Amino acid sequence: MTVALVPPALKSDRYLEVRSASSPEGSSQLVSFAGIDSIGDAQELVGKTVLARMDDLPEDIELLDRESLIGKRVIDASRGELGRVAEVMAGPTQDVFVLEGAAGQLLVPVLPEFVESVDVDTIRLSLPGGAVLEGEL
Repeated sequence: MTVALVPPALKSDRYLEVRSASSPEGSSQLVSFAGIDSIGDAQELVGKTVLARMDDLPEDIELLDRESLIGKRVIDASRGELGRVAEVMAGPTQDVFVLEGAAGQLLVPVLPEFVESVDVDTIRLSLPGGAVLEGEL
């Protein structure tokens, strides 16, 4: 996949080829670019935004775009509506939804195996039976 750097550097290529991408810690992405082979090369990328074409991104990219999740309704298969996403807290191993709803504020861990679907206005979850959400105590 080819990505564009913003703002572009004056003396180097504006476009980079992604060599690999992985999530070794869960929610963060470790990305390797072709031609970026040293700390000095990588230092040139600090503070830059990386733009990619939507068609090149994986289908589950919505779960990585925290801003697009704010305001979505969250519905659990067994509990029903839990509330709306007020915030997405980034954690070292997983993100956490901060929900505001009829039960007050709930904290829900975001793991791929819990997410059934994400559409324009709703996130559907299937939380494990017996799970206690922070705020339900």
